[in-house]
Amino acid sequence: VKCTDTPNLAMGSTFRSDEEPLALLGLKPGHPFPTRAAVESAFRKRALRCHPDRHPKDPLAKARFQRLNRAKEYLLAKASERPQSSNAPAAPTPQGSRRRNVKSNVQSAKEHRQSAEERARREAEERLKQREAEAARRRRRQQEAAAELGSRLAAARAEEQRREETAAQQRRKAEIFEAWQQKKRKAQADQAVQQAQATQARKAQATQEAKRTEDVQLELPEGTDFDRKRGSLSKSSRPSTKGLGNTRHQKALLRLQKRRAGGEVPSS
Repeated sequence: VKCTDTPNLAMGSTFRSDEEPLALLGLKPGHPFPTRAAVESAFRKRALRCHPDRHPKDPLAKARFQRLNRAKEYLLAKASERPQSSNAPAAPTPQGSRRRNVKSNVQSAKEHRQSAEERARREAEERLKQREAEAARRRRRQQEAAAELGSRLAAARAEEQRREETAAQQRRKAEIFEAWQQKKRKAQADQAVQQAQATQARKAQATQEAKRTEDVQLELPEGTDFDRKRGSLSKSSRPSTKGLGNTRHQKALLRLQKRRAGGEVPSS
């Protein structure tokens, strides 16, 4: 029988009938009335289960134990008042009373020791549960910290990768722009070289034409009009070849005709 299974009777100092204390100690009412030994045995059994030391968290354990003590005292007083039956055992001798008291003290000490051991065992179990709960909370905190650290590392790696991709794109754009600039500078340099070469060719051609014109002018007789643009003698100043023979003017005209035939001097 558990301590909490005792009848929920009033907690007053007196009992209304014999049934209440008998029910508290687990004795059956009726005839014959329980003896002192039966009352003490029933009280020890109930006290072992309902002692406050075995129920430290129960606020009613002390009041219940006191109620059991009052029930025991009430039944012992009733048992002393009732006359002994003919079949009842003889009154105990003083020596037997001492033996019973020693035995009761030993039993009480044993029960007290067992109660203390049980209390120590419960306290140890409670401490063990607290340590296990603290260890579980510590592990949970460590797991949460590890998960948070992992998420931060993943975010940092993603950010670093994004920065590297952005830097690579910027480098590619810079390389493309630099290649375009180099190509543009090369084209401009080639164009400048071509323009310089064309200018030099035009200057050389103009120089050659000027030199040929001077040579022709030097070979023509005085008073002859030479057309620089056409590279030939004007019609008004063309000398007549009649009667010249092998004169100087005839030779100049022959050289001019040869040059014109060779394409050095444009024809008129």
